[in-house]
Amino acid sequence: MLVKFSSTSGQTLSMFEDQAKKMLRAMDMTGNIPGAINPEDLQAALDHLEASIEAEAKTEKPMEFGDEVFDDERKAIERQIVSAKARAFPLMELLRLSIKQQKSVMWEYE
Repeated sequence: MLVKFSSTSGQTLSMFEDQAKKMLRAMDMTGNIPGAINPEDLQAALDHLEASIEAEAKTEKPMEFGDEVFDDERKAIERQIVSAKARAFPLMELLRLSIKQQKSVMWEYE
C-alpha cells in the first residue's frame, strides 16, 4: 500500500508503506498510520530523521559482485539501489517547508 504524507501548506508525497513506517520510526514516531505531527514538534522529528539517516549512511556498504556477473547486469542492479538518504530527501524537504510555514504534517493510506 502507499502512504501519502501531506502538509497543510499544500505539499504532498507518497511512498510505500514499509518505507513510510521506517521513516516514521526514524522520526521517533510510532509508525502508526494514519497520524500527524503538530508544527511545534516538526523540528524534533526532522532532527531524529536526519540523525537516523546519517547513522544508516555510515553503515551502508557498496554491493560487491563476483566475476560471474556481467557488466551490464551489474549496472542494472546498481541502478536499482536507492540509499536511505535519497529515500528520505523528499520527506525531509516536506518537513523543512512545514517548519518554515508552521504547518502540520499528516500521513494516511492512499
